[in-house]
Amino acid sequence: MKWEFMGLKIKRTVKFVIVICCLLAGLSNCNQTQRKRHFDINKITSYLEIPGITETEIAAIREIAEKRQSLSVGYQPSTEAFRQADGTLDGFVQLYCDLMSGIFDIPFTPAARTWGQILEGLNTGALDFTIEMTPTEERRKTYLMSAPIAQRSLACMVYGDSLKIKTELDINGRRIGFWKGTVTARSITDVYPDLFFEVVDVADGVDEVELLRSGAIDAFIADGPTAFAYIDYENIFVKNLFPLVFTPVSLVTANFGFSSIVSVMDRYIAAGGINKLYDLYREGNNRYIKFKFEKSLTREEKDYLENLAANGKRVPIALENDNYPISFYNERSREFQGIVPDILKQVGIMTEIDFNVVNDKNTTWFEMLNMLRTAKISMVSELLRSEEREGQFLWPDNPYASTRFAFISKTDYPYIQLYQVTHAAVGVNEGSAYESVYNSWFPGSNNLVIYRNYNDAFDDLEKGKLDLLFASENFLLSQL
Repeated sequence: MKWEFMGLKIKRTVKFVIVICCLLAGLSNCNQTQRKRHFDINKITSYLEIPGITETEIAAIREIAEKRQSLSVGYQPSTEAFRQADGTLDGFVQLYCDLMSGIFDIPFTPAARTWGQILEGLNTGALDFTIEMTPTEERRKTYLMSAPIAQRSLACMVYGDSLKIKTELDINGRRIGFWKGTVTARSITDVYPDLFFEVVDVADGVDEVELLRSGAIDAFIADGPTAFAYIDYENIFVKNLFPLVFTPVSLVTANFGFSSIVSVMDRYIAAGGINKLYDLYREGNNRYIKFKFEKSLTREEKDYLENLAANGKRVPIALENDNYPISFYNERSREFQGIVPDILKQVGIMTEIDFNVVNDKNTTWFEMLNMLRTAKISMVSELLRSEEREGQFLWPDNPYASTRFAFISKTDYPYIQLYQVTHAAVGVNEGSAYESVYNSWFPGSNNLVIYRNYNDAFDDLEKGKLDLLFASENFLLSQL
């Protein structure tokens, strides 16, 4: 059967096309997957176990270990390298150094520096390595650089008026500051060749915040992790304007005596180590999010979390079983899935809150709403705001997703104006906000048909017992 929605016709048979495409894609990747399964990068505990390592490299690394008690790695304080309340360094930089220390059996020690100090330290030998530099052909003439170990996004810092630069097009014709000696501006124009702006080199030791404040530059652009330096400035706004630009960073040294470490790092990455590094980057980012979250808590909020943990309390919640992609029950995997379960999983990681889903796959929305009203649950996966519900419930300031109201019909149903809706048979879910919104739009109408769940309503729409189904755009996705 075909459905028409917002002028778009969708056939249920689309699902079979998708299945066939997925099967073909799976078959094409079968051999590649089998090739990767024979080697587990996580089992590597020493450089001696890295595939392809040569006797020359082994001898060179052993010589370095005999001569050096540790190797320094220059970094800039950022979301990749931040200090916990007790002063210990945390984030990707520390995780990476720990990995390198374990593999090479030589302590890799993080060393905080400014960008200028990193360059100077590498060139004078005061620093052994850094992971703050993007590899280029020009730089490889001066430095030894491994394959990329991480991919960074860019951050754009503006002062005062946060609306003067809203998209990448807004930097056209403006004066944009970049750290001197970086290739960030080139990374942008490589991906966005139609952009035109004046590059202002900001030397080490120059206060970029003052340049922003004085209007000497309209914006300052740097690697995303460095936005950490501006979190305490009330008038500086950080924007992500270049979603297509990622700047790779490598393990870099100016000491060619360390060439064996760089070459073995390349072998590790080629053997699958890049996936391990991506895992470490993700873990480091999660640690920073948790760090930032904990700093934002009030004393009352901290007491609440501590009380939950001390008493082993679980937060009771209800998850909808048919609200794709927000929350739905997957019969095959026998679990609730969707945006909300994913969000709650991350919230649990950050806060250590244990959420307890108290409903099952057959619980109706009307029953969930009553559970919320009677405080049998603390939260439900979705509760649309309506005038009737104001004062009864609490909503967060920021939504995790948004969708639009929609009247859904079969394709053979005629196009009608909004005022004609009251003469059609319209189905809604019992106790839902759609019922409340419909009654506010069409007060006194008597054409609503109330259902315990949307699956029954959709079946009646298919059979012709209903003319229209009042739901959301997201609901249509669940029927593909």
